[in-house]
Amino acid sequence: METVPRKRDADRSRSDILDAAERLFAAEGFEAVTMADIGAAAGLSRGTPGYFFGQKEQLYRVVLERAAATFRMLGETLRVRDAVGARDRQTVLRETIESFVGLLVARREVVRLLDRDGGQTVGSPHVDAINDALSGLGDGRGPLALTIATLAWYPVSHPEAATALGVDATAPGFAAAWSAHILAVAQALPNTPNTAIPAPAVRPAEPVAPSPPVTPAAPKPQPPVVVAPPPAEPVATVAAESHEPPPAAQSTPNSDARFFNEVVVGDKKKKKKKKKRDKDL
Repeated sequence: METVPRKRDADRSRSDILDAAERLFAAEGFEAVTMADIGAAAGLSRGTPGYFFGQKEQLYRVVLERAAATFRMLGETLRVRDAVGARDRQTVLRETIESFVGLLVARREVVRLLDRDGGQTVGSPHVDAINDALSGLGDGRGPLALTIATLAWYPVSHPEAATALGVDATAPGFAAAWSAHILAVAQALPNTPNTAIPAPAVRPAEPVAPSPPVTPAAPKPQPPVVVAPPPAEPVATVAAESHEPPPAAQSTPNSDARFFNEVVVGDKKKKKKKKKRDKDL
């Protein structure tokens, strides 16, 4: 039984991890995917992705760099092809569009992955690829490159929206049909490829005549204000306090007789009863 070299096993594991990470990041996004999910999708242990790539952020960047490299390679290949042989504008446009659309259809997960990233990590390599491929058309090719990149990219990155608009980006003949459509649009552009779209003319502002000075109106005379004196406050009358002692209670004949009978006569009767009681004892 032939033994597979250890290095080959490591290279295969690394490639499987990158493929699995690309699929998961494209389908679910960076936050929703764990390193254990990537290891399981690659058919490896949950710790293997960390062994090869460290943290999830590092693996994510490597995946995006690999995706960006695919578009850079396409742009470089088309640019060299144009430099080697003299080709007319029609041929350059047709080969660039067909190659670009074919790559997008073949690598749909890469399209979705870059679309999720939004250019934050690796920029816009697909736009750079088109711009490089059309380098033979002159410095003013930017608007043309942007038109081709936008028309080719959107149906693949948003297939549901394209289907709602009558374009099935998953159909077998989509790449050829859509490439022909983009080529027709590019050829119908009003400006030539080496001429930038002019900026809209700005209409100069009309001079504004100065307004005549405004003379302030003279103040109207106001009638004099008569202030009535405040009403006099009523003076409260306070009766003078009397510092004389209260009159002494006057006795009456009836009250004196009653006092004599109750006190004096009563005491005498009590004393007689006490003597009698002592005598009896």
